[in-house]
Amino acid sequence: MAALSTHLDRMDLVGIEVLAKHGVLQTEKETDQPFLVDATLWGNFEQAQRDDDLTAALDYSLLHERIRHTVLTTSFELIEALAGHLCRVILTEFPIEEVSVTVTKVHPPIAGFKGSAAVTFRRGRQWLETGAGVENS
Repeated sequence: MAALSTHLDRMDLVGIEVLAKHGVLQTEKETDQPFLVDATLWGNFEQAQRDDDLTAALDYSLLHERIRHTVLTTSFELIEALAGHLCRVILTEFPIEEVSVTVTKVHPPIAGFKGSAAVTFRRGRQWLETGAGVENS
């Protein structure tokens, strides 16, 4: 992917907590488990800055709602698939140029492991336009 343009502004929404069912194991598909999602969006937010106008700003409460809804109403085996799906949803529904999504599985099923597992995807509008953002059915 090409380097970021220096004229793009950035907005971060960090620490979206969702109890959901994603994973390979049957118990992960049947029992809610905690996930954290962080999203960084790049776009032109100049009008909101210049006019100090909420209607010109990126609605991060709507972004939060959309991410939570997507994580709750889908089920993927891999957090990679969930992160890619979230990138596609955000790029499709919000007026931005690029997005980075980190999905963290807070308690991965690894014996004796007390940490978390996370994946970060960074995608741009070109990813959608070239068809790379199309999901397999």
